[in-house]
Amino acid sequence: MGYRSDVRIKLLKKDYCELVEQYNKARKKALAQKDEMSCGMSDLFGKTPKTDEEIIEFAKGKVDILYLQKNREFWEFDENNNSSKALTSDMVYFGWDYLKWYEDYEDVSFIENFVCNLEYYAFSRLGEDYGDIEERCEGFDYIGFIRQFDDEQEKQYTNEEEVLF
Repeated sequence: MGYRSDVRIKLLKKDYCELVEQYNKARKKALAQKDEMSCGMSDLFGKTPKTDEEIIEFAKGKVDILYLQKNREFWEFDENNNSSKALTSDMVYFGWDYLKWYEDYEDVSFIENFVCNLEYYAFSRLGEDYGDIEERCEGFDYIGFIRQFDDEQEKQYTNEEEVLF
């Protein structure tokens, strides 16, 4: 069991590829010292991608969501936090659902340290508890989220004649 979170991260495509490459190197090193179960680094990404097609192919079955965003515009900010010019780059938006995201886990710590040292990133984590929300970003806007009622789940237990409107 354990406490679970949903996590979303947005990076420049080049930074995503670098994250995967560095993560895989660290995981390989950890596996050389310990077995799969005790190395502390799950296979969260698959192989290191070199092309757009590989980003999508290698992430299948590893991440729960992945969007490759082509020519996405974002703003560069000056030292006074005023937008100074528009930039365009390919981005990768990805994440996991219902994951044990504990800061003391080696894989989580590695990802957070890598991401938070980038010039451009957005990170959001929604924990199981309603108020457990963590958001960080640098150079990008925050990632949007909605907490809402799942009325459709309740509707499945209701006879059609009992639905009022």
